[in-house]
Amino acid sequence: MWQHLIDLLTATRRPLVFVDFETAGLNGAPPVEFAIAYWTPWADAEMDDVSVEARKHAPPGLTYAASGRLNPGGPIDPEAQAVHGISAEDVAGCPMWNDIGISSVFMSLAIGGDASGGEAPCVWAGHNVAEADIPWSQSWGYLPRDEAPLIIDTMRLTRRLGKDHPFPLSPDAPALAGHAAWPHCPAVGHGIKPYAASLGGIHTALFGDPPDVQHGALADVLASARVLAGILDLWQPLWPGVVVGADPNEALARLLAVLNAPPAGVSIDGWIKTRPGVSLTWNRGKCEGQAINADLGYARWVADLPRQPTGINGRAWCSDATRSLIAAALKPQHRTAATRPVHGPVAQDDIPF
Repeated sequence: MWQHLIDLLTATRRPLVFVDFETAGLNGAPPVEFAIAYWTPWADAEMDDVSVEARKHAPPGLTYAASGRLNPGGPIDPEAQAVHGISAEDVAGCPMWNDIGISSVFMSLAIGGDASGGEAPCVWAGHNVAEADIPWSQSWGYLPRDEAPLIIDTMRLTRRLGKDHPFPLSPDAPALAGHAAWPHCPAVGHGIKPYAASLGGIHTALFGDPPDVQHGALADVLASARVLAGILDLWQPLWPGVVVGADPNEALARLLAVLNAPPAGVSIDGWIKTRPGVSLTWNRGKCEGQAINADLGYARWVADLPRQPTGINGRAWCSDATRSLIAAALKPQHRTAATRPVHGPVAQDDIPF
């Protein structure tokens, strides 16, 4: 299935770009380190030292990898430094985080080539890209604002599998190049849920060991790429397969929709329980467990939240799909003629539009 994904991206001319940042603090503070690794099978593989070394640790077909440190233009929060180990002295002589040479790399991948046959906008991938790296990049000017790029979030994916399909469905799938055979991976015996709290844990669940290198943006980029490749093969029956003659753009859209689906019975932003055959109720917040129309002001407040993840802890968002569910739940319900009393006057609220 990894190769099927690469084939679809080739047919649609969309690069697959794994990305990760280390930042100067929480909530989208400027980056102190970036890393990208991308797959463009129609292009020649880059042979610089970073790409050649990264290719040894990546799923097949890696075209290019790069990493570098950046000057955030301000202090680095001590708690952030304790995580990534990068000090102000380490980045004093590095390019500024908003250097056009840095931002243009991300922007060019985001907007794609021209209409005469160049590359289309890429598919972004990585661990927690939906809730962190993408909204941060938009706030930094690396990516277009207020757009919903195509993504594959391995954190979102593994947490859903931990709830809905914790055990691999194809445990005899071929081993990923350079790693032990699948039957020896811990997820076969224990499921993926006990390991789902971190990227290193998920890697251990699939391959039996944590990543060889566990610190730094590039290490996380390559680990998340291996995790995606492993999940695509180990849970292969869940993903839409090859359909002869199918439009590649439609096939890619179907695959991405499945990879990014929320856990069963919950909206993708976590607001609403959507169990089939059961009335919609709030899944979290002050009205948890109540009907969507129990508190109209609260429902409207949720619907007015940002449409995309904000990248800021504690600041929620509301997807377009959830907005539609809320709008339907708040729409006035008018009884049909068959349900009205036969005798007596008809109330004004019962008159159909």
